[in-house]
Amino acid sequence: MPYLHLDLAKTYPSQTNRELAVRLCRLYADVMQTQPWRPNVGIAELGEDNLSISARTAWSRSLWCWPR
Repeated sequence: MPYLHLDLAKTYPSQTNRELAVRLCRLYADVMQTQPWRPNVGIAELGEDNLSISARTAWSRSLWCWPR
């Protein structure tokens, strides 16, 4: 079962999180050519100033995502 995990730096209303989860499931299903009920979406609201990324990690991720 596919699992999509998001770490958010802010908190949002439950309805907004549900709508985001539905949109992500539909997008995943479209790209992977499967049913939209298959993926699970987990949303972690870490709160303001509780999510950070180091410059080295950001740099390595940009290389990993670089088009080849």
